[in-house]
Amino acid sequence: MDYKTPVMGAFMRAIGFEVSKANGEGVEGSVEISPDHHQPMGLVHGGVYSAVAESACSIGASLAVMDDGKYSVGLNNSTDFIRAFREGTLTVKAWPVHQGRTGQLWQCDMTREDGKLVAQGKVKRHGFDETPKLGHKRGGKRRIIIARVRYKTVDAQGDTDVIS
Repeated sequence: MDYKTPVMGAFMRAIGFEVSKANGEGVEGSVEISPDHHQPMGLVHGGVYSAVAESACSIGASLAVMDDGKYSVGLNNSTDFIRAFREGTLTVKAWPVHQGRTGQLWQCDMTREDGKLVAQGKVKRHGFDETPKLGHKRGGKRRIIIARVRYKTVDAQGDTDVIS
């Protein structure tokens, strides 16, 4: 099954990820990088690379199981930032490293116009036969599991502060 026009949410539309080819064997696309994608130091924000890798791998993994009536959800996204990039076309190519009965591992390479690798993401996906339930039932009530995120900041003097 080929996926011609992915429906992107506002977040991915803002990043500008354009998919040119997508199926269960690979996803290709691009992002026109501009200063709008920069973090304060003038380089592309790492979140752009992570979001593009997640999207490309998720589209491909979902298409790989869609014809079987299954769908795929993300378990992990690990994106490495290889070299600095400021402006131009970022080419995106994602493909499956492993496709098992319930699990998939996808890799996404993001290169600049000269073909040099800028960032590389690996995304682990899990396939389901039916829609997963949020949380679990206990005593007839559904309990929703919420993760608490903690951030640790370090100032110039080396003092730390933990924010929950």
